[in-house]
Amino acid sequence: MEQINPKPCFHAQIGLESLQIVNGNRIVKIHTDHFDIEKNENAEPPKIIAVNFGKEINIFYSDKMANNLVADLEKLEKHSFIDKQDKVVEILKRDKQFNEAGHYVAYVFPSDIQVDTENTKIFIGSEDEAIKQFDPTFHNKYPMVYAAMQDDEIAACCVSSRENDKAGEAWIFTLPKYRKQGFGLKAVQLWASELQKQGKIPLYTHEISNIASQKLAEKLDLIKVFENVSYE
Repeated sequence: MEQINPKPCFHAQIGLESLQIVNGNRIVKIHTDHFDIEKNENAEPPKIIAVNFGKEINIFYSDKMANNLVADLEKLEKHSFIDKQDKVVEILKRDKQFNEAGHYVAYVFPSDIQVDTENTKIFIGSEDEAIKQFDPTFHNKYPMVYAAMQDDEIAACCVSSRENDKAGEAWIFTLPKYRKQGFGLKAVQLWASELQKQGKIPLYTHEISNIASQKLAEKLDLIKVFENVSYE
């Protein structure tokens, strides 16, 4: 299997969320002007991001978190932040620092993606009437739309939910009548291939409990680069 350095992928992924790691292990919110469909300038950074790179677990703390609280958290074994979250939550709740935790898996696409471009179309912008007919909520929202076509209509499309000059994160949708026919795979492969041509990292992430997304990642032969738990 293709060897990928997971750490640049992680830094690219949090960059899409307008986050950066400084001073070794502190998370800061940064100002960015890249496309992010869920961008919230007022959102606070996560309290903790724990990342399992496979052979190494790294823990990062919000720059707003008090040093004494960080000191207590650092007494825990690192795997606790991934596998035994109750111990972390107990400490965070003590200082009223916890709302929820999300456990995610991140993948990248292999460099040798085989793309079948027959019956595909790239829309520059999303104001086209075909996109409005596909899904009105997509209309006029996305800078680029990568579509698999059937009978002159969009069967499935992939867009970047977030994208900057380093990476993009895939969001895929297929019309119900075209599901399980390969249209979604074709659209996301087209998206990933085009990002790679631009020197960007195409990322695919999902909650660890989302079995359907996990199966899609397997069908696409994606390369798992890390798991992370984000404590909000």
